[in-house]
Amino acid sequence: ERIKDYRIRTVKFGKVQRGPLIGKYRQRRYICPHCKHSFSENNPFVRKHMQLSITNINLLFDKLTESVTYTAIANECDTSITTVLRYCSMITIPKPKTLPTVIGIDEFKGNAEGHQYQVNLTNPDTHEILDILPKRDTQALIRYFASFKHKDRVQVKFIVMDMSIQFKRIMEALFPHAHIICDRYHVCRLVDWAVERVRKREQHKLAAYSRMLKQNRRVLM
Repeated sequence: ERIKDYRIRTVKFGKVQRGPLIGKYRQRRYICPHCKHSFSENNPFVRKHMQLSITNINLLFDKLTESVTYTAIANECDTSITTVLRYCSMITIPKPKTLPTVIGIDEFKGNAEGHQYQVNLTNPDTHEILDILPKRDTQALIRYFASFKHKDRVQVKFIVMDMSIQFKRIMEALFPHAHIICDRYHVCRLVDWAVERVRKREQHKLAAYSRMLKQNRRVLM
């Protein structure tokens, strides 16, 4: 006598053998005899106001940890790319409470909060991401690192980074006891660029005689 009505809901369970699996759920709703408030029965496979099943959402989040495109995830979960992006935006990395003894800092190109470049902090020892900062702004970076206690910043012994003057000045000011290490990739890249400049210069001199330098570019590298 407490049943109010039934509603048919469409639930997407993903794909099975490359075909979409869609279920029709006859959801029962109850009504309170005192306050006349209506509410739906609980179920173990789909949340309120959602079309994707719980197992399908779990699959979507698992796929976000893999090196696949949003389009591939949307196809496998039988949903739209917009939905995948919406769930992806729910993922947040909490700010670390303490800092490890070794910190890696680098920039990468993105579009978070309308900024072209973001900054990621990593732990080179464990290969874990510590935090992702939305913009590469000097004042924002100073405020972020200054928010850690002085005793935590003193414990940082090494900072691995590229040859950015901006990063170097910030780290020297806030981590005076840490040794700054330039990642060897950037050193090797400068050497490669120098060798390439010499090769091009010598190739122009010998262009009338031989194409050997151009053909052996990779050997020289």
